[in-house]
Amino acid sequence: MVKKRMTYNDYTPIEDIPNGHMDRLYFLLDESAANLERSKQALEDAGIDTSYTVKDALNLFFDTHDELQAIDDATLRNEFHDTMHIVALAHYTGPHAEALTGVVEQTLLREPYNGDIDAKLAKAREPGAPPIRGFIISTRHFNPEGQQDFSAPAPIASLQSALELGYHRLDLTRGKAPREEIISEDEMIAAYERAEEINDFFHSMMGERAPYQLSQKELIELPLALFGVQKTGASNELAFEDIPEEKKQTAIAKLGNENTILHPVQSARIVYELRTIGMETILSNLETSEPDLSLG
Repeated sequence: MVKKRMTYNDYTPIEDIPNGHMDRLYFLLDESAANLERSKQALEDAGIDTSYTVKDALNLFFDTHDELQAIDDATLRNEFHDTMHIVALAHYTGPHAEALTGVVEQTLLREPYNGDIDAKLAKAREPGAPPIRGFIISTRHFNPEGQQDFSAPAPIASLQSALELGYHRLDLTRGKAPREEIISEDEMIAAYERAEEINDFFHSMMGERAPYQLSQKELIELPLALFGVQKTGASNELAFEDIPEEKKQTAIAKLGNENTILHPVQSARIVYELRTIGMETILSNLETSEPDLSLG
């Protein structure tokens, strides 16, 4: 069989290249994995442990709190919400933890992950409402495993939006105690500002992806350090703290500009656009496609 090297005009639409969309997706997946390896090396070079994963933290969280279900029961757990408990350093139970987690959750996960699910459920229970309760409940699980999102991330949630979810969670759990006896607004604002910093660090280390763009599988396999948080204390002690800022900045400096910024690849429509953002690797892959051009 004779195989011919294919070449493409700079203005060839990706859609017109055989397997073009899949080539681009495979490139994004491969490059995202390569980004992660480069980031892990930069973290290790900065003296930051990358062996402790989000799943390790969640399993310790569940083991410590008997009332929580194991992470392996995907029908009962929401790994994104529970991860936010760890990231918010609110790995305890009660209204204070829920308030802090709500602020961080809304900040990092953005819309449509918001605090109005209870209002939606209440409306679904009204007489004559369409039978959509199951659909609403299903939205509790954010970004199902297997979904890959490499588009430009949405801006982080506003302070007002983050506080709304934080107070919503607080009111669901505080009973009759006044809000101010449980948590101050200054604490809520500080949680938001800390979440902004977490987002910036994650963004820097993940090729400009945001936490909400991960699949569940990606999420639980990530080093916890990518959220700027590290395990402390004994292995069976539920204790975490922020990684010192100087170590995070060292990791960012060591990584430099080695990682590929992924969302321009996702949005590129023509070969020329890929060239302008320096995507020579994907072009090389495309230009050595091997369709069956045999003469028989």
